Amino acid sequence: MTPYPLPSEVLDQRTRELALPSTIPGPKTGEVVVAVDRAVRVALPLAELAGICLMTPIARIPGAAPHILGLMLAMERRWLTVDVGALLGHAPPRQRDGAGHALLLRHGPVALAVERAESIQCPPMMLPSTNLYLVQGVAADGLLMLNAAAVLAAVCKGVP
Repeated sequence: MTPYPLPSEVLDQRTRELALPSTIPGPKTGEVVVAVDRAVRVALPLAELAGICLMTPIARIPGAAPHILGLMLAMERRWLTVDVGALLGHAPPRQRDGAGHALLLRHGPVALAVERAESIQCPPMMLPSTNLYLVQGVAADGLLMLNAAAVLAAVCKGVP
């Protein structure tokens, strides 16, 4: 008998674990992730995110819209990375330096590049946004609640 499990034993154990129902609690209803990107603070419902990670090096996509930084690898997947400030028109497109955090959207392989993820909190009171397609609400302090479905649709239009 070997002191370490054989690869096939590890794989079998992992398969059994994955077959069990998840015991990881989901996000509390309504919690949002607040992030800062240059001059703008944005929020996304926690339920809309697959994860948050540090930015990794980005591979450029020739001919892509200015707000699309390129492709990055995270969670063993390629993510189309978008500059949030440029997408919203609040800042010029950033350099592809890989600094900051990425908010990984759950319903598409899209990562939103921000300077930093600030907190997870209950959302503040929001006024509905009437003139911004990508924003579903604005708080009194200027926090913009992003519409994840609209962001995905806008990003898809910017890819050649």
